[in-house]
Amino acid sequence: ASISFEMRTVPELDKETLFAILDEFKPHSVVLLDNHSGASPQNEDARTISLLLYLRDYRESSGREFGITSEMRLGKNREIASATSPDDFIIGHHISGLLMAQIALDRKMRAFFECLLSSEGQEVYMKPARDYVRAGEKVELCSVIDAVAARGETFMGIQQKRGARFDEPRMNPPRFDASGKPLLYEFGPEDRLVILSEEA
Repeated sequence: ASISFEMRTVPELDKETLFAILDEFKPHSVVLLDNHSGASPQNEDARTISLLLYLRDYRESSGREFGITSEMRLGKNREIASATSPDDFIIGHHISGLLMAQIALDRKMRAFFECLLSSEGQEVYMKPARDYVRAGEKVELCSVIDAVAARGETFMGIQQKRGARFDEPRMNPPRFDASGKPLLYEFGPEDRLVILSEEA
């Protein structure tokens, strides 16, 4: 199958212009990327959130179903955007470059990322770690991975709470230290696992 691209430059991507583009192309998915213009992270995220709201408005008013993946710099903004519509996929500011690099190194990764970014099939969830391992008990990461796999799911990472706030999610955390000894992880009652699954 061949893929064609069309580059289009618009002076200002306002709501009316965006709706016209969506009407013309009728996309299956939309990806919003940070333009890395040097503006402050908050300003870039404000622009992205504005476009994200336009996209959600169009999706609701038109009745057309399509997935939305948006790139944001600040964790607090990702949480806000995810809370208003949990079906959309919110990624960090450097993830898009990593995706492209992985696809360039291995073309088979494209199918994997298409599965992640599509509105069907498996999706990424944040699930309580206590559903898989005992809270407060030190375990090797292999044990966590096995517990996740036993449910037909795929382990992707962890997110732990420090005090009143959650750390940024750690994707593919290390299983061994520099000497090759297995690392031990301890999960609190509110810690989460990043899981690829077909069910929430």
